[in-house]
Amino acid sequence: MNEINSYKSIIKSINENVIRQEIQKSCPVTKTELVRITSLSFPTVSRIVDELESTGELLPAGLDDSTGGRRAQAYSVNPDYAVSLSMYFERSALRCLISNVVGERIGQSEYQLQHEDDIQELDQPLDSLLKAHPNIRSIAIGVPSGVSDGVIRFTHGHDRLADVNLKKHIREKYGVRARIENDMSCMAYGCYMRLFHDRSTSLVCIYIGEKGIGCGACINGGVLTGEGGFLGEIGYMPVSGPRNLGELISDGFRGADRVDCFARLLTNICIFLNPATIVFYESRYVRDMEQIRERCQNYLPALAMPVILTSDEHQNDYENGLVAFGTQLISAGFKIENEYTEE
Repeated sequence: MNEINSYKSIIKSINENVIRQEIQKSCPVTKTELVRITSLSFPTVSRIVDELESTGELLPAGLDDSTGGRRAQAYSVNPDYAVSLSMYFERSALRCLISNVVGERIGQSEYQLQHEDDIQELDQPLDSLLKAHPNIRSIAIGVPSGVSDGVIRFTHGHDRLADVNLKKHIREKYGVRARIENDMSCMAYGCYMRLFHDRSTSLVCIYIGEKGIGCGACINGGVLTGEGGFLGEIGYMPVSGPRNLGELISDGFRGADRVDCFARLLTNICIFLNPATIVFYESRYVRDMEQIRERCQNYLPALAMPVILTSDEHQNDYENGLVAFGTQLISAGFKIENEYTEE
């Protein structure tokens, strides 16, 4: 009997999450329209919508424009029902963004860190922000490191966080769902939303600058991370004899053809991911993009040649991607993971 009740609760939670997501995408929307969109029965939709309205998660949004007969009540998401906290490291500071359910930013703050890779110092702003915003329902943290299911890997200047399960720490200490993500994955997702919205395509973003070296990939709206979170660590990629890209950049490309090194980098990415678009974030390390494009044509067949763009939007893409990851945790609901899954 307990198994049957658990199964029913899981199905209910799945249906609630489906309706949450559809209302957020289509609001304002009526119960009848939700039935058509979700293929759920009218009694199921009606019951869930009534429950979400009673908790304040949904708001009545007037009557629909009926072409005949009784006009139906429409509903929209209450943007202030819950908020998400997004955090990322910026040198010796921790930048924090508060966003509502629909991704609108409603606050921001910055904390100076004595040891930017000390988890205890991370807890201090978390304590403060969760006290100030008790309706925080999700936390998204961007880190300049590889990440595997919330565990920090391949750290770059954050050695004290190496092998720390930050996702589990936040869940156990604060009871809030968290997503820990590599900074380049956040940038790639933010860039994907900015350029392509809901289109199905493939994108790789590359950053080579003062903050480090890396790339992120987004395929059909989903971020690729690879086994153990190593995908995108292009600093390890050999591009000139035995030397990898990280070593060449540190050495100022001494004795190497910089244009050819970048062309080989892009060629390797195209061989393994075959993206439709590659975005190079602008920095002093990346120049002569037209020459790089031409050199790529020496290595790639025309059908494999991606559109290569440059952008100075890496900061905005980073923040927007991170905020989106946080708000998605809210719109996906919490009940299933809280009650039926284990870390």
